[in-house]
Amino acid sequence: MLNLNPDYRYFYVEGITDMRLGHFRLCNTIREMLGRDPYNGDVFITMSKKRDKVKLPDRINEI
Repeated sequence: MLNLNPDYRYFYVEGITDMRLGHFRLCNTIREMLGRDPYNGDVFITMSKKRDKVKLPDRINEI
């Protein structure tokens, strides 16, 4: 279950996301599709083709 917090801005990445992508490739996809920095504190929601999996890359995975 997602707990939505009003302190964050949420963006849905339209289309199909390859769930095999690692964190850095997924962040590059967000940059290319939305032109936004995935490390700025916003939350980006991506879904699989069947819509049964969701990925939300976050700053925890940042090196």
